[in-house]
Parts: sequence; C-alpha cells; structure tokens
Amino acid sequence: MTHYECTVLGGAKRPCWDCYFLSLAESASERGDCVRKQVGALLVSPDLRTVQPGYNGSEPGGLSCLDGQCERCLSNVPSGTSYEGCVEYHAEWNAVFWSRPEMRAGATLYVTFEPCQDCRKLIRGVGIAQVVWLVNRTKIRRWTV
Repeated sequence: MTHYECTVLGGAKRPCWDCYFLSLAESASERGDCVRKQVGALLVSPDLRTVQPGYNGSEPGGLSCLDGQCERCLSNVPSGTSYEGCVEYHAEWNAVFWSRPEMRAGATLYVTFEPCQDCRKLIRGVGIAQVVWLVNRTKIRRWTV
C-alpha cells in the first residue's frame, strides 16, 4: 500500500484514512475505460464507511474508449477540453450516480485526480462535504465544499 506524502507521521504501523481510501480509489481506476487517463473515485460516509466506488467509463453495455469507440480520444484535442465527443462518464459522476442520495450528505469523495469544473458543480449540488485527491500521484489535496 502506498503512503502518500505528508499523511503518515511518526512511523505509523498502518495507513491513515486518507491513504487507505485513496488506495481504494486507485484500485477503482484500474477499471477505467479511457485510453488517455484512468481515474478512480470512492465515496466515503462521515463515519468512514465506503459507500460507492466509481471509475471513468460509459454506461453498462455502452461504447468503449479502450476499444477505439471514443471520437475524443481518437482526436488530438488537448487534455481537459472538448468533451462533446467523449463516450465516458467521469469517475466522480459514476460514484455519485450509483450511490443512494441519503449516503451523499456529509460524505467525502476520494479521487485519483483533481475534479474538473463540471464534476465540482455536481459535487456541490449533491451534499458531499469534501473532496480529497492526489497531485502528481503523491501529494494529497483537500477541498471543503
């Protein structure tokens, strides 16, 4: 298990909660269906129980980016732009969509990359209290919504 920078202090024998939940989000990212970036997310309740994982991918049975069915990933558009042709839902969206609404209030969303503006808007609208993500896959950042 990876111990991300600045979260395990004083020789702890087990990972802190942030490291633990980020490692589960990393595992979810392995299911990501994008040729450009595989992203994982994990929604966690205020009492530190896992609620719902998510990863970037299309709807069940939908088109597959990994199978070359995404116009956006086949093009040369810059990262973070022109999502109109993308067949994928973001990891944050999938974690929120597949969770029960009552489980979102006060929850923390752990994500392997910083959420985009559309995902931030979604997060603000569903009652999630904070988001934790990795910068350069090593540094933890936190956004209190």
